[in-house]
Amino acid sequence: MPTNQPPDQLVVRQHERLQCRLPAHARIAQEHADQVAFARSVGDGSGAIDVFITDCSRGGINIESAVFIPRGCRLRVCLAPDPNSSAPPVELTVRVQRPTMIARAPIYALGTSFVGQGEVHEAMVAAILDAARRAPAKPLPKSGIEKGAA
Repeated sequence: MPTNQPPDQLVVRQHERLQCRLPAHARIAQEHADQVAFARSVGDGSGAIDVFITDCSRGGINIESAVFIPRGCRLRVCLAPDPNSSAPPVELTVRVQRPTMIARAPIYALGTSFVGQGEVHEAMVAAILDAARRAPAKPLPKSGIEKGAA
């Protein structure tokens, strides 16, 4: 079926997406650290910012952030540890594909894709999908990202 949208506007999903609201931390990946840096007043002062993972699939995650991250930038995203679990931390590298401002606060939705291969990467993707299945989606707070909530 023909469409009037340019090719870059087409939305093609290859994987089922799971809605969730998982607290996480993100930091700029080493390969982009000299190009993008957070101010010390942003996040925890060590280069990490609080974010929420709002949906995930085998191909990537959607991140809600109070900080703009440019398209193409790689992030290391670490799921906040479950205090009731002795499982190792879930940490993955993602590439920002679509940064979109979703609220005037400002709040950004960062559509990302996973960067990585191998058994360790696949185990981390499986762990994040499992966490999303266990934690049903929660409504967004009225103020968006709440300071200290992640």
